[in-house]
Amino acid sequence: MLATVSNAVGTSSNTGITLYELWSLFFSGFAIFISIIIPLIQFLYKKYKRLKITIIPFERTALALSFSDVGSYIRLSFCIECRNQDTTVKKVIAQVVRKSDRQTCSFEWFAFDSVYINWFGSNASNRINSMSYARPYKIKADTLEPFIIEFSGNGFDDLKRFCIERNKQLQLFRQFSGGEFKSPEDVRNKFKEWNQLEYTNMINKLSQYFFWEPDEYTITIKILHDLGKTDMSTFSFILKPDETDSLKRNFEYAIFNGVVPMQSNIINKTLS
Repeated sequence: MLATVSNAVGTSSNTGITLYELWSLFFSGFAIFISIIIPLIQFLYKKYKRLKITIIPFERTALALSFSDVGSYIRLSFCIECRNQDTTVKKVIAQVVRKSDRQTCSFEWFAFDSVYINWFGSNASNRINSMSYARPYKIKADTLEPFIIEFSGNGFDDLKRFCIERNKQLQLFRQFSGGEFKSPEDVRNKFKEWNQLEYTNMINKLSQYFFWEPDEYTITIKILHDLGKTDMSTFSFILKPDETDSLKRNFEYAIFNGVVPMQSNIINKTLS
């Protein structure tokens, strides 16, 4: 009987978990835990790490100013540096403030220009083929994306009526003058002789939308992106009197465009 009890006790002790097996089970469970928690932490860190957007203007010709039958308008060349997270740029707005009188002019993006084609000074077909309408744009995390953006003029909608009336007047002028002109000055002088009042009205209408007076300016670039958030950067530039005079010569370009080819004046500026 004692032998039977002894055998039973020996059998019971052999079926228990040894210390070695207990530690092995612990380390196995810990390894599984680590294999799950580390990727989870990495995922959460990347997901909730703050998105950071930096606007970096091109070193040369970051800003181009002009004037036409859509009013005063601008073209911006810059890079968007996107850190930590992907983002989608929903809209870009540029707000320009004149220092002396605090007058403000806001512009919304209108078109993308190709960053591979410098179309200033090239023919019109190159410019048209390199442009596309502005649209939401996806930027990957930790990348630097270049943009060349043309913004709609400050008279983009209202001056459409001006263009319609101008085209009617120019059509009548062509019929009256016979359509032969020696120079742009010849066109201007003959048009003024034909209808001085209409010429003055056109100049006055365009003057309402001319923003580029000699002065100091600040320009704030606003990037609207995911979840309604906005990042912005402010820069400055100076417009000189001779540059303003050059832009004002575009009044006649806006009036007589389509009658004779006339050079449109563009002022390129760096941003500081």
